[in-house]
Parts: sequence; structure tokens; C-alpha cells
Amino acid sequence: MELVVIEKRLIAQDTVAVTLGAATGVLQVASPGAHITISLGELVRHYSLTRGFLAGEPYEIQVLRVAEGRGGSRWIHDRLSVGDRLHAIGVSNDFPLVPSSAPAVFIAGGIGITPFLSMASEVAQSSRALEIHHLVRHLARQVPLPQALLPHLHTYAGAIPDFARLLSKLDPASHIYVCGPVPMMSALRVQAQRLGFPSGHFHAETFGVALAADDPTLEVHLALSGTHFLATPGQPLLDALLAQGAWVGEECRRGQCGSCLVEVLEGEPIHRDALDPALRPGALCACVSWARGPKLVLKL
Repeated sequence: MELVVIEKRLIAQDTVAVTLGAATGVLQVASPGAHITISLGELVRHYSLTRGFLAGEPYEIQVLRVAEGRGGSRWIHDRLSVGDRLHAIGVSNDFPLVPSSAPAVFIAGGIGITPFLSMASEVAQSSRALEIHHLVRHLARQVPLPQALLPHLHTYAGAIPDFARLLSKLDPASHIYVCGPVPMMSALRVQAQRLGFPSGHFHAETFGVALAADDPTLEVHLALSGTHFLATPGQPLLDALLAQGAWVGEECRRGQCGSCLVEVLEGEPIHRDALDPALRPGALCACVSWARGPKLVLKL
């Protein structure tokens, strides 16, 4: 799918909104929570759609510049201009609203609010109870929300709320949707489990590998094949394994589906997935996670 940049504007500190139209043909109508996968030169990135849910409506993505990231946000901020063309691999939705009359609670960290702009707007048009909790470093970085959502918004600027207290005040039947930094999502999942929320009522989304400045080079050993190689930060471990001919499942590449979960025989994983923590002991989600090093032995 070929797209053309119609508009690019600053909407909050370090955050731009990019409006995308069809270079040819018509755009697929998306459903709330959907994301688009876009090629940015040699990079491939996923972005939540904030427009594109009505026939004839252009797509829109909102992108925060992440200086220490893998380059996608810098590419959009520094190189993308109105009139440029982009290739979209497709639109999909791994984070849909669950049909329910129960209250919907959205908890976002920073730019993780973007999928909730459409999802919460859908809920706001129904009779369901709605809450939106947004954690931001400072108010200048909070993206604008539709007017209809403001009465439901709770903002935490520069502070992390008491997640146990927040969740304990919710209706036990609530569906909880979470998007943001992995530590935040993991802490919320643990508290939801402790408070007895059904596992099927906790929904989380992440957008792929997150690097850290102190990620080490890994000496990776594949116990079954006898292969060993060096994996360097900047390339997903999954890609390094596939390049060595290892058979590893792959689907979402965002740490959500668990298809690339591999057994760890030696080493200390750094978990950056959105999976249930019960799946993590003795395993690693290769598409987004890393290890403390220097040695990582996998049952492959």
C-alpha cells in the first residue's frame, strides 16, 4: 500500500502528527486500536492509527521523538516531509476492544496513549463507564485528546501513581487496557492479578524492541545445533537467530503473541515483552528481549 504525506505538524513537545493519504486507490477502513506497519528506508516500524476509522478519512499517526531509540522516530521527525511517499506493509489490529458492557479503563504511559484515542472514543459513544489514566513526564508532552474524552481523563505528570490503589478502586468486572513502557505494564499486570481481575480482562500492547544504553554484546550459544555467535545491540535477537538458521516462531514481533518464546538454559534474560509473567521463567521472548550477558545459552 503506497501512502503520501498530506500534513505533518507539531502537536506536543517532541511529538508530531503525520497525516497519510492513499497515493493510489483508497485506504482500508481501520478499527479502533489498529496499527499500521510502515517501511522507513531500511527500517520497519509499527504505529497506532489515530485517524482512518471512517470511509474516505486519511490515516494519522502520532510519533514521539525518542533520541535513544532505534532511529524510526528520528527518521520521521528529521527526514519525512509533506509530499513524500511511504510504503505501508499493512494495517492490522492485535489490540481490539473486547465486546462488553463492563467498564473500560485505559492506562497509558506517554505516547502509549495513541491507540486509546480511537478505542476510548468508541467507548465514549456507548453507555459503558470509561476511565482514562495517562502518565506523562510533563504536561508539555501530553498529546491533545478529543473533547469528548476530557471528562474521563486523569493525568499524572512527573509522578507514578499507586497502581494497587488505582486498580482497587475499579469495578472488578472492568476491562483494563494498558500501553506504555514495559515496566509499567508489567507492574500493572502483577497488581491486577493480585487483586483478582480475570486474566482475560487485562489487555496490553507494546510496539517492539526497546534498547537500553547498557545492553551488552551477547555470546549466544544454541545448545541443540552447536551454533554460537555474537549478538550486538541494535538488532533484535530474533533476527540474529534467524540469520543463523535457527527455527524460531515469529508473528507479531512486538512481544505480545509469544510465538518466539525460547527456552533459556543459561543466562539472565531482560524481559521486555507484554506477556503474562507466568510465561517468563526459564524463557525469553526473542523478538523484543535481551540478556545481561555475557553468555546466553538457548535450547535451539
